Parts: sequence; C-alpha cells; structure tokens
Amino acid sequence: MALTSEAKQLYSSVKKAFSEIEFGVEKAQAPKIKKLVIAAIPSVVSCVLVNKLAELQALLPNNQIHFISQYQIVNFEQQNIDCHIHFGNAKYANAVAEKLANEVVYPVCAPNVYEMQHELPLIHYAAGMEDKPGGISWQHWQKHFKLPAMSAQFVFDEVGLTLNAAKNGVGKALAWHQLVKPLIKDKQLKRIDEAQITLPFSYYFVTPKCHTHRVELTILYQWLQTQFAN
Repeated sequence: MALTSEAKQLYSSVKKAFSEIEFGVEKAQAPKIKKLVIAAIPSVVSCVLVNKLAELQALLPNNQIHFISQYQIVNFEQQNIDCHIHFGNAKYANAVAEKLANEVVYPVCAPNVYEMQHELPLIHYAAGMEDKPGGISWQHWQKHFKLPAMSAQFVFDEVGLTLNAAKNGVGKALAWHQLVKPLIKDKQLKRIDEAQITLPFSYYFVTPKCHTHRVELTILYQWLQTQFAN
C-alpha cells in the first residue's frame, strides 16, 4: 500500500499543523520569566551577596534578576526599579523601609600577621558616596578610644581593594562587620580584639508602597534577612 499524491500532500500539511500545536503547548507550559530589578550599594553585592546567588536563584527560578549599582536612594516614581538595598536612616519618601541590620566597624588583619598586629601599618578606606557620613576613619577610631595618633600608610577608595590589601598581610584595616564576616568565617581575615564602633546608618530593604505585597519581594526580603543575620 502507498499514499496517493493527494494523501501525501495532506500528510505534509497535517504534520506541519501538529508540529505547530506541539510547539504552542510547550511554549504555554514553559515557565514565564519575570524581570526583578534590584538596586544596591556595590559593596553589599560584591561582599555579601555574590557568592550566595545560587540560593536566590533556587528561591526565584522564574525571575531574571538584574542588579543595578546605586548609592543614592532610588526615586521609584522615575526609575523602573523594584527595590533598593540601601545604607541609610530609613527616612524615605513614598517608600516602605524594612530594616535588615545595623553595622559596626572593627579592625581586622590577615591571620598570618595577627601576632604582629601592633606593628602593622594602617590601611584606610576613603569613604565614598555610599557611606558618607556613616563612614569611619582611623583618626576617628584613635580619638574614640584615646589611642596615639597614627596616619594610614595605604589609602583605597573602594571597600574590596581595602579588604584585599588586609587579606594579603599588607596591614590592618577598619572593616564593616556585614561586609567582612564571610572573610572572617573563611579565615581569610581575623578580627583584632573586641573593640568596635556602631555606625549611625543601617541597611534597609526599601520598596515603593505599591509593591509591598508582591510575592517575589517578600521572598527576597526574607532571604536577605538570613544573609544579614549575625
């Protein structure tokens, strides 16, 4: 038996139709990707979140997550951004701020030079836009604890470079707890004694009022709470 020429023509059309139906069903069943735009101060993303993004991906598998570096608080009326991980004082107009954590500063150095801590040169992070006036200098530290005045020998304008210098045994640096705790846990840095200073600003999860009930933002906020937990 063999198909007639008319049947062959019909088979070709039917095959194409069933192929299109199958493609349409697969497309309808495929997860829809939603875009989630997160503004954040760069140091939080690089020091706290970047090594944990697989966890966030597992919690929000249907979201394409965009990180935008932004120091100043987001203007949600003018920017297409869903939330902001911000370091500030919780005074945000037309937005809801949920506190994530306070911040304290203390000196750290590499474990292999810990015994030489009193002889180590000072490494200074020249506070940038993201932490003025919440930043702290060695001069402030020395004055607060009534220590002899000493000038920093190395100065960096970026948090990551400051911590890298300390990790490499260059000297001791004043570190923000939330940013440095993964390095302390991994024994790349070691805290020097228990002295610390609490900064006037804190970390907040800020969202526009109209977005407070979005499920993905609730999931994100709860996940961030675990990352900032002491």
